[in-house]
Amino acid sequence: MPAGRFYLLSTCPCRIFFLILKVQRTAHLLAYLLICTVISAQQYPFVHYSPREGLVNNRVRFLFQDSKGKLYISTFGGLSIYDGTRFTHYTINNGLGDDMVNDIVEMGEDSLWIMPNTNKIHCLVNGVLKDFISEGNFSPLINQLLKSSNGNYYALAEEGLFLLENSRLIRLPLTGIPGADSVKSLIQGVEIDNKLYILSNPHYTLPTPNLLVYDLATNRMLAFKSNVNTNQLFKTPGNELWVSTPEGLRIVEKVVAANRPIILKPLPDSIPIPKNLNPNYIYTDRQKNTWLACSNGVYRITGKGQVNTFTTENGLTTNIQTSVFQDLENNIWFTNDQNGLIKLSNQQLSYYPELKPGYTITDIYIPHKSDSIWLYDGY
Repeated sequence: MPAGRFYLLSTCPCRIFFLILKVQRTAHLLAYLLICTVISAQQYPFVHYSPREGLVNNRVRFLFQDSKGKLYISTFGGLSIYDGTRFTHYTINNGLGDDMVNDIVEMGEDSLWIMPNTNKIHCLVNGVLKDFISEGNFSPLINQLLKSSNGNYYALAEEGLFLLENSRLIRLPLTGIPGADSVKSLIQGVEIDNKLYILSNPHYTLPTPNLLVYDLATNRMLAFKSNVNTNQLFKTPGNELWVSTPEGLRIVEKVVAANRPIILKPLPDSIPIPKNLNPNYIYTDRQKNTWLACSNGVYRITGKGQVNTFTTENGLTTNIQTSVFQDLENNIWFTNDQNGLIKLSNQQLSYYPELKPGYTITDIYIPHKSDSIWLYDGY
């Protein structure tokens, strides 16, 4: 055998990375302990989906999953439905009102409502796409259909705010607050404490949107703040409202009475999230990890404050992601408007292409009752 080289790796936690693979059908764990001063860039097991794999379009906006596990992928070129093995597409060529879908809501066991970027509402029942005909044959251009805690559905539309009642869409007045006499183009909303916090940009003529607060109990406006420099509202598991600004993340103080100012304040130090980030998308998974999609990559922050970053250096196809989503099997999906869809199938697994340049591991040995691992390069 030609002369080889040995490396001895200590398991001192301050000097190593841990990579643990759980082998299915056995209880064995294979642990590779790599010294952080010599390993190359850490990689993650990403799976990429593009038109080559069957996706309808490379420019993906967001994901939705129904109760049966099917994924609905909104793109700029149509809607793709993925059942785990193949894609089914809906575009303007087979009944979709517009190739861009703004929102998807599951309305029953076999029925979904699809809101395209036009004055239509579709029902998808057992794979058959139909038009929903409201009373009066009127459909606003809906950006978001939100189900509130009182069981009602509210449509945030280009034409204003609507209440869905049976087959009627009832326009709700958004007046009474100075500066909000003609609120149009409702972009996004979240409900907190029976109040809707809504971003609005009338006809998209403002450099930054307005933020308004609507009381669902009294059906009237409570507060209005113009030119809020943010692009997303995010409701935390703790029932707080966060916004992303160029100065960093901010908490919106809850509005409890009419004509009170809307106040934005910095995140307290007790929240273990970097305060200077300006994410374009924020998501919390079922394991209480917070995901921040920023211009330089995606950050994952655990409840204890541990930060992991996902970039093109460790497997992403682009640093700028438009959304983050966790499916029912706990896979994490990333969407972007450049090159398709990305799935992170295992957050605990990462790998390293090589220990160091020119070093190839041909054997691994762990002595019994030892805290050391021997790596052998037979070449």
